[in-house]
Parts: sequence; structure tokens; C-alpha cells
Amino acid sequence: MLRGEAGFKDSQHLIVTLNGGRERVLAFDCCLAASLPRCLAASPAIPAIPGLKGTPYWTSIEALACDTIPKRLAVIGSSVVALELAQAFARLGSQVTIRARSTLFFREDPAIGEAITAAFPTEDIRVLEHAEASNVAYVKGEFLISTEQGEVRADQLLVATGRTPNTRNLALAAAGVAVNAQRGIVIDPEAYAPIHRTFMQRVTAPTNRNLFMWPPQPAPMPSSIWQAVMLLSI
Repeated sequence: MLRGEAGFKDSQHLIVTLNGGRERVLAFDCCLAASLPRCLAASPAIPAIPGLKGTPYWTSIEALACDTIPKRLAVIGSSVVALELAQAFARLGSQVTIRARSTLFFREDPAIGEAITAAFPTEDIRVLEHAEASNVAYVKGEFLISTEQGEVRADQLLVATGRTPNTRNLALAAAGVAVNAQRGIVIDPEAYAPIHRTFMQRVTAPTNRNLFMWPPQPAPMPSSIWQAVMLLSI
């Protein structure tokens, strides 16, 4: 097992930068890249809101690891993670305000978003729709979020506006793998991504983690287990 960061050199080789700083080139017949933390998983996407950078805002990672409940919580986001955490903190005692650039669940199912928007006030959750944040400030322990509907003040700010695939450092272009504007791997409706004469296939493991298998069956299996390279983040 090698501990370090790997990227593609070409369609048959990986360059692994070991934790000690040395580099090692590995040849492979088959590459399995597992979506584990810091490998092919995703990181919280942070919007380019003036003033946000440098403030002690939360992403879902910090929110799930916190050991205190803020008295006032402002949430920037309108999808599943944002609403789940907003409701959870409200039920734990926080005064929650959700700021949505459009409407709740506008990308997933607007009808569900309408139902949640109607239900949240019964739980004392304030929803501001069509209220894009124009500026964030952190002054004397208090967040000030400027929106089209006025200013929101909070003791803590949660930013939950989506996730970005961790593919930037994998050098996928060197292996002929295309990515979209969000850096996700481009696949067809059957979850295949053509790579010259091979494919990258997304499969679902029993643990419900997404995996990318390259090349998929019925491609020839490696001649030995040492020719199959697994990229894992420990």
C-alpha cells in the first residue's frame, strides 16, 4: 500500500506523490478509484460571496462536528443538505433563517420545495426566497448577511450550496477522461465514459459508495493482482 496523492500520467500509468515527497510511477491494466474521503469524493462548494472568505462560517462538515448549538443560525442554500441541517438545528433550539437564491429544491422538485416552504414556518424556521446574498461580514462574533430582502444577523453561518467533485488533482485529461464545468466525470446515460477504446463505469458498492471502475467488464482482467491499482485515501 502506498500512502500519498495519485494522478494519471497517461491511460496506463499513475504518478503517486508519496507522503514523504518522493514520486513513484505505477503501471496498471485496471484502475479502481474508490470514492472515499479526499479521493474521488466531493468537497463543499463555496460560493463567491464578497466578504465570506476569511469568516468562521460552517460547511456541512463543521456543522456535523460542532459541540455547541448557536442561538441564531443563518443558512445559505436551498437543497437537501441545507434543509436537513436547518431543520435539525431548529429542533435543537436554534433560531434558523434560510436564505435561498431561488426557491427551495428548485433543482430537484419545486413542488416539494413549495410544501417545505409552507411547512417550515410552523417550526419557526424563516425562509427567504429569491434573496441572493450580496455580502457577508463578521463583526464582534456576529454574522451580517446582506440580501435583496434586507440584512440577516446570526451567531453562526452555514454554507450548504452543493458539492464539488475532488477530481482536480487526478490529471484525468492525461488519461483521456472528460470532465464537465463542475469537474465531474462526463458519463453517458448508462454511466459509461469513453476513454479511447475502454470505458470508465460508475458502479454502486454494497456500502452505497460510488466507485469508478476502469476498464469495466468484459474487459480482460489483470494478469496479476499487482497490476490492478486501487486508489484509496486512508
